[in-house]
Amino acid sequence: MKQKSLLRMSGEVVWYMVVFLLIQIFVTYAVSIAEVLIAGGDMKSIAANGGASLKEISTTGLIVSNIVSSLITILIFLRAKWTLWSRDYLASRPWGVVFWVIILSFGLVIPSMWMQEQLHLEMPEAVEKMFTDMCSTPYGYFTLAILAPWAEEVVFRGAILRQLLKIFSRQMHWIPIVISAVIFGAAHMNMAQGANAALLGLLLGWMYYRTDSIFPGIVFHWSNNTIAYIVTRLRPDLADASLTDICGGDANKALLYVGFSMLIVLPALFQLFMRLKRGKEVNR
Repeated sequence: MKQKSLLRMSGEVVWYMVVFLLIQIFVTYAVSIAEVLIAGGDMKSIAANGGASLKEISTTGLIVSNIVSSLITILIFLRAKWTLWSRDYLASRPWGVVFWVIILSFGLVIPSMWMQEQLHLEMPEAVEKMFTDMCSTPYGYFTLAILAPWAEEVVFRGAILRQLLKIFSRQMHWIPIVISAVIFGAAHMNMAQGANAALLGLLLGWMYYRTDSIFPGIVFHWSNNTIAYIVTRLRPDLADASLTDICGGDANKALLYVGFSMLIVLPALFQLFMRLKRGKEVNR
């Protein structure tokens, strides 16, 4: 590959990430300003204090900013054709893949908790509170489980990974998958979520590579976030609990739970290995 082409494609990957982050920052800041104005503040005080008078964004504001930023992200990336959308994969009716992707997401819940516990990773209190607050309302579900998965798959698999796969040969496909997974983890901006997101990014990247579609990733992302939403909504006291805590402090019982989960994960991975194919290749 020519060096200019390589530099151009690498630059596009960086550009996609910059655009994604700028959208989040701009929309969040705009919603914060709107909340101050609605509460009776004025732009002069905001400008005079260099934005210091902006209050901490409310739960409603957070949900609104996430909805707006997700919609803008999806619209920009699809309209600019940075992410290509095709009906070929859905037209192949990959319902077996959908089933096993959902099963896999359930099976990975406990191993993910165990991994975070072993790495001694704790979610920052502010992030944990934000997530719990968003899970306290049905609108939070629309944001966390519907729009966020779609927007993130559009950006990280549909645009960034797609571009990275052009840089490397198909024999070296794991290199772009790993790079995109690391970028995906880093975008979460905290170690607890980032480590888990990076590992799941490997799986999501593999599914995209095998199908050339973001649909399986959206399904997995939706299922994973739905589980987190339901658990947090029903049992907010478990939001910061470790797997060992849930097992009553019994580490051996926690390992048994992990082992049982692998009896779900491994068959699901095998089924997906057999079933994940590009749209026109899927058995009807």
